[in-house]
Amino acid sequence: MKPVILIGIGLLLSVRVPAQTNVDSLKGILQTAPADTNRILTLLQIGNYYEYVNLDSSERYYRQALQLSKELKTPFYEGKTISWCTDVLNQKGALEEALALNLRGLEIGKQLGHRRLTVASLANVANSYQFLADYDKTLEYQLAALPMVEKMDNPVYLSSLLNNISMTYQMLKQYPKALPYAERAVNIAEENQDAYGSAAAASSLGIIYNNQGDHLKALSYFQRALQVSEENGFMDTQALALLNICEQYRHNDESAKGLPYALKGIPIAEEVGVQETLARLYHSAGACYFDLYRYREAEPLLEKAIELSGRFKFRENLKETYLAASDVELALGHDATAAGYRKAYTALRDSLINESILQHTTEMETRYKTAQKEAEIGRLEAQSEVQQLRLQQRQGIIVGLGITLGLLGGFGFMYVQNTRNKQRITHQQIELGEQKILQLEQEKQLSAVDAMLRGQEEERGRLARDLHDGLGGMLSGVRQTLNVVKGNQYIPEASANSFNRALEMLDSSISELRRVARNMMPEALLKFGLKDAVEDLCHNFSGPSLKVQYQAFGLENRLPESTEVIVFRIVQELLNNVVKHAGADQVLLQLLRDGNRFHLTIEDNGRGFDPKKLEEAAGIGWINIRSRVNYLGGEMDLRSAPGKGTSVEIEFMIKQDNKDERAH
Repeated sequence: MKPVILIGIGLLLSVRVPAQTNVDSLKGILQTAPADTNRILTLLQIGNYYEYVNLDSSERYYRQALQLSKELKTPFYEGKTISWCTDVLNQKGALEEALALNLRGLEIGKQLGHRRLTVASLANVANSYQFLADYDKTLEYQLAALPMVEKMDNPVYLSSLLNNISMTYQMLKQYPKALPYAERAVNIAEENQDAYGSAAAASSLGIIYNNQGDHLKALSYFQRALQVSEENGFMDTQALALLNICEQYRHNDESAKGLPYALKGIPIAEEVGVQETLARLYHSAGACYFDLYRYREAEPLLEKAIELSGRFKFRENLKETYLAASDVELALGHDATAAGYRKAYTALRDSLINESILQHTTEMETRYKTAQKEAEIGRLEAQSEVQQLRLQQRQGIIVGLGITLGLLGGFGFMYVQNTRNKQRITHQQIELGEQKILQLEQEKQLSAVDAMLRGQEEERGRLARDLHDGLGGMLSGVRQTLNVVKGNQYIPEASANSFNRALEMLDSSISELRRVARNMMPEALLKFGLKDAVEDLCHNFSGPSLKVQYQAFGLENRLPESTEVIVFRIVQELLNNVVKHAGADQVLLQLLRDGNRFHLTIEDNGRGFDPKKLEEAAGIGWINIRSRVNYLGGEMDLRSAPGKGTSVEIEFMIKQDNKDERAH
């Protein structure tokens, strides 16, 4: 579950909460107000009122204020109006325009030397980048604004910014880093009776706990956000809370409970104009109807979600809605339409994957070029040192010749020393060059291995999703269609027996397909981490003829994602070897983490073998295990003998990814 809406920080001359002033009286003032800065303020107050009621009306008044500030040539009021206006533009999906305006506002704030306007613009530029999914830029501007906001002694501003930073870390899937910012935002909002900030931060906390696997706590925070929003009339956070509650119930396979929340949220989101929340509410409602076998009611809702997501370029939601719509159309017997949605889903999914791969490749190229530049700088510095040494040598020779002129013995000594120095310098220069070349080659090899392993796991994940979501969904649709045929048609007894056997075989095929997909990329590993994923793996391998005893110590915190995947694959391959070759009935598997040191042990009581034979005829399984251990920079100790079982110990130091460790 991802954060849906970013709440603008709005740091200027007044607190951004639903206006309490009578809007009719403000409109009356506007009719007679001259074209001056007071008129700008009146337009902003009316726009602020409508921001929580109707985004189109809010945008209209904000644009009038922006135009007037330009005509009056008042940069401060132009920057102020930009800060308020772009919050609405972001929510309506006009992202590029909002970013351009926010950058203009930041330029104005810096030119005027106005701290509060500068802080507001920093936060709003960050908002625009977050809506554009450039989360590194988002974090850069948010963290630049944070120390300035902390000095302003305004808890409403601080709570809003802390919540935004938390949401950015969520986008980067760094949930342990996101949690303290969200908790601090909630505490500050509640201590200062900031209901709007409390509702927004409660939704953020719910999303964090959901992604960490604590679904009960997540649901409680979503319900808390809904209660605060309803009590205070905050329609945007109310729509968001209704969406999150529906999604939480769907995640728990309780679509019947989740459906009413989505249906309630749709008209609220339509009224306030929060387009991404609205698109996702349509998708969630349609998905709930599908889960409840109410396909005809699901169809128009998913079509609406596709229309909105396509119009406002919510591509992740569009991809998921294509897939859901394909399943609905297949269940309704509209095979051609289902195939069209499936094709659109595949094309968009592949496009997003290719963009991700391109981004990763670009980052790798940038790092490699940076390494090359650093190596070149080191080489030039080494040359400079060599030249300096040579200059010193020449000076020594000149001085020596002047002092010891005529002393042939002294001259000979200086000549020998000079020759040795030259040889030493040349040797050092060669060694330095070789070291730089070796370092670059090692970095290139490491990058290639990293890209290969990541590519393998991404391909496993993609194939697993295709099998489970694609072929699995189609087989499920076929089975539902056959059940409908069975209930509506008379089938002779002999044919009925064959029909039932065909259904049983279809059920077996679906189960086998899902088992294969689960083995390729187990869901438990992605959601809950290495400890739980290996526990599930051991449970799957255990049976009447084999008992797998599993022990894990020190794995309360998640390892870096790439390390978890590699260790899981090693354990999977080792257990496969036990089942295929060992003939054992008892297996002990231990995972131990001590600080940054990780230790894996697996022992069986099988028939054993001569390890030398393994070296002579290594299978692909052992090659994969060794390559993964080498990639981790670890050591492996294999001990076995015929009739005495086998023991494998692997130890390595945990290397940090670009992401921090994640807590369970």
